[in-house]
Amino acid sequence: MRRKKTVSIILSLVIGAVGAFFIYNFFSAGSRGVFEFVLGGCLLILAVFNMYLTLKSPKK
Repeated sequence: MRRKKTVSIILSLVIGAVGAFFIYNFFSAGSRGVFEFVLGGCLLILAVFNMYLTLKSPKK
């Protein structure tokens, strides 16, 4: 169970970093594609939700 939790935390961090990168590109690039912002926001929400559920789950 501990290995699955570690993989889930690492996956959350990677997904969150990719989402933050998309949002950063949205604000810094000259051409502002709404798709980048929406995709980045969805990835950040997914990462935060996954991290919350991973840390909330009971330790076995």
